[in-house]
Amino acid sequence: MPMLQNMGAARPNAPPMRHGRIKRRRIWTRIGQMSDARPRKRSLTLQGHRTSVSLEDAFWVELQRIAADRGTSMNALVAEIDAARGVSAGLASAIRVFILEQAKARP
Repeated sequence: MPMLQNMGAARPNAPPMRHGRIKRRRIWTRIGQMSDARPRKRSLTLQGHRTSVSLEDAFWVELQRIAADRGTSMNALVAEIDAARGVSAGLASAIRVFILEQAKARP
């Protein structure tokens, strides 16, 4: 069994896409579960204002785990990330970088 199967096709035996047509992209993981590679938009409250952020499922799961480990809400954690980011970085990018730094710092 190959390590990764069917990168990009929605179904294992899907016919090739026609030129110019966009299909939802899914990635097959090693254990055969399908993971959605498309970002998902969620609403958060930062400084009393609602905003939406688009992240892939893996980042949402990890962000929730980090917030739970710290005993805080996801909104509070994202507010910390937002306050620490520079004006040149977008919020979604700042969240991804934060999660990567946290993962690298773990023993």
